[in-house]
Amino acid sequence: MSNFSTLFSSGGGGNPKFQVFTSSGTFTPSAALLAKGGNVFVRAVGGGGGGGGVQAVSTYTSGGGGGGEVTDWVMVTVAAPVTVTIGAGGTGGTTSGTAGTNGGNTTFGGFLTALGGGGGGGGASASGLNGASGGGAATAGSGNAAGGGGGAGGSAPFVPLSDAGSYAGVCGEGTKGGAGALAVSGGGTGGNGGIGIDGMGGGGGGGAGSRSGKGASGGGSAGSNATGGAATTYGSGGGGTYTGGTAYAGGAGFQGYLEVRWFE
Repeated sequence: MSNFSTLFSSGGGGNPKFQVFTSSGTFTPSAALLAKGGNVFVRAVGGGGGGGGVQAVSTYTSGGGGGGEVTDWVMVTVAAPVTVTIGAGGTGGTTSGTAGTNGGNTTFGGFLTALGGGGGGGGASASGLNGASGGGAATAGSGNAAGGGGGAGGSAPFVPLSDAGSYAGVCGEGTKGGAGALAVSGGGTGGNGGIGIDGMGGGGGGGAGSRSGKGASGGGSAGSNATGGAATTYGSGGGGTYTGGTAYAGGAGFQGYLEVRWFE
């Protein structure tokens, strides 16, 4: 939980400090921090899942990836340097109809782990992958069916696994965020990604030919007659589409993130 008052009541206060990690490294506590007890607050985002790729069949669409987990601020006590690992974004599925890969986990030593998002389904009626948030399902059938959007990051509402049509794949389940959306016949809004916490960790959109699903909170939109959009910041990739005789790959998810705050 986010509880900065705990830090103050336990002897905190003084000059506020912070360090942001966008690549793996080491957090080394200062002597002044250790002298105050070593209490720090940490927030982390897992890597976003990649969007699914499409096979060269005109009626196939693919699902968007799921957003990485967004943790709330967690207080931990450090006494020595801590290894920080930033989860990589998942890769988009290929034009052979493969699913996107899951995003990597972001960790702060053994204290905290933010899970990566699930990859989006690719090919025909393919399932999205499970992760912090589930990847969207792919579909075959109606040429304007929207592939499922990725699940939202963090503590997003869980989306029920209900059937959206006889051609729909199964969406991935989210252990920390929402499930991926199922494919929706006729496009509609089912191909849009879920919204993450504070603009981070959102899911990508699902592929839908001329009807592309939209990304959210940094998630890439689906490929509107093109490659699935890559995530722009702390989100997941959109699904690719098949159009004009060309199959398109899914978009890549964005890397994770970690921030440490403390007082000296």
